[in-house]
Amino acid sequence: MFLGMTVLSFMLVGCKDDDKPQPVSYVEDGFYVVGAATAVADLFADNAELGLMAVGINEADDQKPRTGMYEKYVALEGGKKFQFIQKAGAKETIYGAALTLSETLSGDNEPAIRVHKGTLTENGTSMEVPTSGLYHIILDVNLDAVVIAPVEWGVRGAMNSWGFTAFPAPTFSKTTMTYTLTNVTVELPGEFKFAYGSGWKIELSGNDVKANTNLGNDSGNDGGPLTAKLAPGGKNIGIARAVYTITLTWTLDKGAVKDGFAATVTQTDELEPLPEYPENIYVIGSFAVSAEQDYGWDWNSEYVIAMTPVHSHPHAFWTITYFDAGTEFKFAPVKSWNGDFGVSGEAEYDVYSKGGDNIVIDAFGYYLIYVDLDSDKFFVGEPRVYLMGDCAFIAEGEDEHGWHEGRAENLFSNSHIGLYTHTYGAGNLRMYATCPLADGVDWWQMEFNIYDGKIVYRGNGGDQAAVPVGAGKLITLEFKDGAGVIE
Repeated sequence: MFLGMTVLSFMLVGCKDDDKPQPVSYVEDGFYVVGAATAVADLFADNAELGLMAVGINEADDQKPRTGMYEKYVALEGGKKFQFIQKAGAKETIYGAALTLSETLSGDNEPAIRVHKGTLTENGTSMEVPTSGLYHIILDVNLDAVVIAPVEWGVRGAMNSWGFTAFPAPTFSKTTMTYTLTNVTVELPGEFKFAYGSGWKIELSGNDVKANTNLGNDSGNDGGPLTAKLAPGGKNIGIARAVYTITLTWTLDKGAVKDGFAATVTQTDELEPLPEYPENIYVIGSFAVSAEQDYGWDWNSEYVIAMTPVHSHPHAFWTITYFDAGTEFKFAPVKSWNGDFGVSGEAEYDVYSKGGDNIVIDAFGYYLIYVDLDSDKFFVGEPRVYLMGDCAFIAEGEDEHGWHEGRAENLFSNSHIGLYTHTYGAGNLRMYATCPLADGVDWWQMEFNIYDGKIVYRGNGGDQAAVPVGAGKLITLEFKDGAGVIE
């Protein structure tokens, strides 16, 4: 009997807690964000389903869901721990990462912020952030990547020429926060989106994997009114000329990112009607195709020039063209002599005042023409065209990917054959024109590109499609016949 009790006692002592069956949560499968820093303590909490991450949207793959990528907007309390848990049936795997703070992001259209980055590791280090606030958490199991971005929401669009206006910081809450902008003045009808950090996307793996840092309409067409749902990478939201209060509310929710956001756009005041400007400006003159053929001053001629509108500036138009010496021309809002106008007196630094006289070209070559109907001033002078973006010049030690406006190294050279330059780096080609009268005009508002050998102007349209080029490519622009060559 004594021997039996001794054996039983050894059996009881040898039965460790680790050998006991562990409790299993009953939330659905997926990746969760849990911990003391969040509103969800663990997978056994009553609100555990709110920690579920959404399947990530890859902006770089035409906004398609990406297998193995997850994202979620979560309010994190600074100085407290959180972790990821992957639920797969009865199996629950804990993930963490040793986080480091990046330099300010500088990729193409990335927000100008510093983010926390790490390598996703099974049973890895629990994470924390130093400052309480809303964060965009992105992880990709294929890349073993973790990005935790601080979120400062704002608006970009018609109210700020697609710059960035940040919302005042809301009162911190782990479950819901409302951002409010008052007295938002929209001078011209247009479109806008919500974004954080003045950017559109974050790169996880170069040009292959990117996460949206913006919210737009979940459905409808570009420029349509605000819908009930906002989606990452959604469509532009239409907005009329007026004064508004704009709110954006984040609420901790399970699953899809769009389920966690709602917005309102409330008109609070009207604005005085805008001056009326013509939709078009045409240039007509003594344009000669050859010595034998003179198509001058004929409104039915195919050589009448239709000027390009300056984006978001209804009073301004521009064009670049070639003139022979002695060419004369005037302007009109329609293809007729109804309302035509010219200049008065001599030009001062290539700038004319409005009047009735013809403009006379002294020397042959390419010219940029800019019409400002607000000031009744016209520029007719040397065209200044620049590279912008990935393929542009970057000085040693810089990491801005060539986003420097008006940089001398990116200026096209001018000859009687055309304007030309070489790309410095490989990447997307972007080009724009400018002139002294274009005060307050951003580079993209006079942007153009080359498609199928033709120069295509942005005008009042949306962002132009990317044109990838290699380093050292020769770009030649022959504005006389609208041709563009990349070789």
